[in-house]
Amino acid sequence: MGRYKHLAKTNKRKPVILAVTAILLCFALVFFVLHHMQRSTIAHDPNYDSIRGLYLEENDSLDGIYIGSSAVYRFWMAPLAYENEGMAVYSLASGSMPISSIEYLLRDAVKRQGNLKFVAIELRNISKEGGGIKSEHLKNVTDAMPWSADRCDAIKSFLEYCRSCGAKVDYNAWDYYFPILRGKGSWLEEVNEEDLRDYVNHDSYVTYKGSRPSLRRKEIDPIEVHKESTTLDSGRREVLDSLFEYCNELEAEGISVIFTLAPCDMDGSRGEYVRAVSDYCKDKGFEILDFTQKPLVDAIDFDYEKDFYNERHTSYSGAVKFTEYMSDYFRTHLDMPDHRGDKAYESWDEAAKALHKYVDK
Repeated sequence: MGRYKHLAKTNKRKPVILAVTAILLCFALVFFVLHHMQRSTIAHDPNYDSIRGLYLEENDSLDGIYIGSSAVYRFWMAPLAYENEGMAVYSLASGSMPISSIEYLLRDAVKRQGNLKFVAIELRNISKEGGGIKSEHLKNVTDAMPWSADRCDAIKSFLEYCRSCGAKVDYNAWDYYFPILRGKGSWLEEVNEEDLRDYVNHDSYVTYKGSRPSLRRKEIDPIEVHKESTTLDSGRREVLDSLFEYCNELEAEGISVIFTLAPCDMDGSRGEYVRAVSDYCKDKGFEILDFTQKPLVDAIDFDYEKDFYNERHTSYSGAVKFTEYMSDYFRTHLDMPDHRGDKAYESWDEAAKALHKYVDK
């Protein structure tokens, strides 16, 4: 009799076990979709690729991270710094990266890279005003991030910052949290099986370790030193204060923090914000390399006939000069290893070769 009771109990448990198993499988499927199929289109975007490329790097393999907007990926040629000095410093940058997202993207990156010597943070994009802030500036960042609390915080911070400065962006948070639902129609109809396989595996993206040199050239006037400053509004101060607090945590862990303002010709209110953030950074006790002011801008000895392609971005020849200056600074002020010849860093050798092939074509 006891045997039959046991069988009866077992039979009653089966539906529960099946239900729990089904729920777990559904959860796993949802997580897979959220983690892998982030975008509403398969079309490669260099901004997305540059961020996504960080997650293709081996854990604990980077010496440094240089994070920011186009003021990073047009200026810092990561493969060139490796070729010249043997340092692995990834260019974690996308066009007009919102200043509010830097902290959370950096938090996610540091969790994966436990041997960092330093992080360099470009602050020029603090000058973006409400009308210049676009939804896609954040989507290029968070679409490329795996699903995580840091990704959610980046979205929340961006929307709060946009409200504070009156930016006309997409305030529907679902469009940021679930980009697979974004866009018109079914994006699956636009791709074939091979495209989808590459997309899910994230192994088909080729960047120069996040750097994106420009082969364009344009003669510009020498960079004017903008002296006027302004008062940072509460929204900007709140974002910066949170970032500075996290940077203090990094330095307590032995990771040096360096702020930069890339060479550019800023006028009007944008120039005033650049001056203000430089002063604010110094007031908080952080070092900032301000290339919008003398003598740093003169130290690089730019040729204004060929080293820029507009007033705010270098051409490749200008990027070479900036990279050589900064890599020399990192080598001089920090204990930087030389990975050249190490098989674990063959991808960096390949990136340097690919960069030269692109430039010399």
